Amino acid sequence: MARAVVLLFCHDGMGLGHLRRISRLAGSLQQHFSTVVLCGMREASWIVPPECGLIKIPEWKGIDKERAARAGRVPWIDLSGPEAKQFRAEMIRRIASLCNPDVVIVDYLPLGQRRELDPFFASCNSLKYFLHRGLSDTSDGHILRGSASKEIAQVYDRILVASDPRLVDVATEDDYCQEARAKLSYVGFIGSPITLSRNNWSPTVVCSGGGGFRAEDLMLACIKTAESNPQIPFKIVLGPRSRLSASCLSVPPNCEAWQTRADLPELHRTAAIVISTGGYNSVLEAASGGARLIIYPNQVGQDDEQLRFAVRLSKYYPVRRLDNLDALPDALRTIWPESIEQCTDTFPLQMGGAERIGELLSIDLKARAALSPINRQSPCGGI
Repeated sequence: MARAVVLLFCHDGMGLGHLRRISRLAGSLQQHFSTVVLCGMREASWIVPPECGLIKIPEWKGIDKERAARAGRVPWIDLSGPEAKQFRAEMIRRIASLCNPDVVIVDYLPLGQRRELDPFFASCNSLKYFLHRGLSDTSDGHILRGSASKEIAQVYDRILVASDPRLVDVATEDDYCQEARAKLSYVGFIGSPITLSRNNWSPTVVCSGGGGFRAEDLMLACIKTAESNPQIPFKIVLGPRSRLSASCLSVPPNCEAWQTRADLPELHRTAAIVISTGGYNSVLEAASGGARLIIYPNQVGQDDEQLRFAVRLSKYYPVRRLDNLDALPDALRTIWPESIEQCTDTFPLQMGGAERIGELLSIDLKARAALSPINRQSPCGGI
């Protein structure tokens, strides 16, 4: 019997967190389904697991002349904003029709950027799942909260919250309508299994820029802190989108620096301390191995999810949140002896999100198959 096809869509984010999460989900689902990731980010070529399908569409900054100008690039095709949207939207629609997925999972932006998913959804008869990380940026309220939840409920069969209900109450905090509330399923964080063991543990401070976007000041502060702590080994990973160049950095002997590391999740898991901006994936990877966390949230304007995540997580896990980088040396000197002398407690929040999503997909697909073709509707109550 042919395996069901699951199409996972990720918008072109400024960072790589959304792509990492949906790629980890695709890798887990691939055990029982045929998965394919559809996105415009070039980094997908090494982030999406090799056993999964990957379809790369043109990224916005390669086709939209305004977006290209902001990125300091020359577009390979000269399109205005509306023309670029139509170009991507039609490509997504055609690719999706060729894949003919049984299930579609969309991460964070329910209709894509600039509603690029509208043409596809207008003709899509697949089961549709909206994947929400739990906490959203205040700047995204107009597409995720209040009256916007009504359209989300109309489009999607389930709203999957990849978090723990003790950390966030999406229905209340985002003012969901009743239809959207009825479709919420808290599945737990999508991350690596918890492995609190010192077999692979390393007495190292890992300074992680994640995707690298807007993490330059933190990485430079980490290098300065390494200089004043020669007895502590540092590993600094700037991130592929950092404006810093690892080859041009001057670092002390106790410090190694890379632009990017394909094994960054493993570095997070085996570190004694992880210093980061507090992105979803970096935090979960560090916590899965018991690393202590120092977080300097990457907040600009109303892009405040990392700040709120750090504040709430600190109630359940050893997190030191910094309000300014001058506090980094003292924070490290306090935490370093603790990280060497004792392991952290088991991460107390709900994990296993990818596995739970796989279970829900199986349940919903079986329920749909049992419906007559003539009266087939969503088994979850959606359209």
